[in-house]
Amino acid sequence: MTDPTTETAIREMQDAALSRALTDDDHARQSLAVAGALETARTEATDAAFDGGGVTLVASLAFVSTLFAHRRLHESLRASVRASDDSAWYPSGAPARVDDDLVVAGARLAVRRFDADPALVAALGDVSIERVASGE
Repeated sequence: MTDPTTETAIREMQDAALSRALTDDDHARQSLAVAGALETARTEATDAAFDGGGVTLVASLAFVSTLFAHRRLHESLRASVRASDDSAWYPSGAPARVDDDLVVAGARLAVRRFDADPALVAALGDVSIERVASGE
């Protein structure tokens, strides 16, 4: 298990992501995935140090930080470049799809922590209600 300070930091990041998911339809899926990624990392980590299992947690937190930085950069450049086609921002030409498993993990967390309606969270995350409800 991770130390209490790390647990608190993870919980605060998750709560922020879940709050955004429940209030911002445009970014709900990504926010649920961030919360799900943090939960997955938290449950898989055995130590927050750079040894053994702790690398998973630290690497996951670094990855999530990178996602937020990328998003801020994307938004700041978008106005300057005035790109009309969002797919131009992705090498494949199509926006990347967030992993459904991470979205489901975040949706289940929203149901547990915020007592959110499973049907609403499933709709916001564009996943089946059965997958969200089965984890309760």
